[in-house]
Amino acid sequence: MVINHNDLTRRIETLLLDLRQAETSNAVYREPALYLHTAQKALGSIANQYSSDKNHPTC
Repeated sequence: MVINHNDLTRRIETLLLDLRQAETSNAVYREPALYLHTAQKALGSIANQYSSDKNHPTC
């Protein structure tokens, strides 16, 4: 499998945008654990995909 850096970049940018919007709306301050958990899950998913793609390159 080929690593699609554009997809990884897009997913990270989307996560950061979502977190910025939550911060702007002050929602992140009302429920910080929820946003931290969501960010951890999203980053974990991105890291797992990257690791999986990196370990199984297309020949």
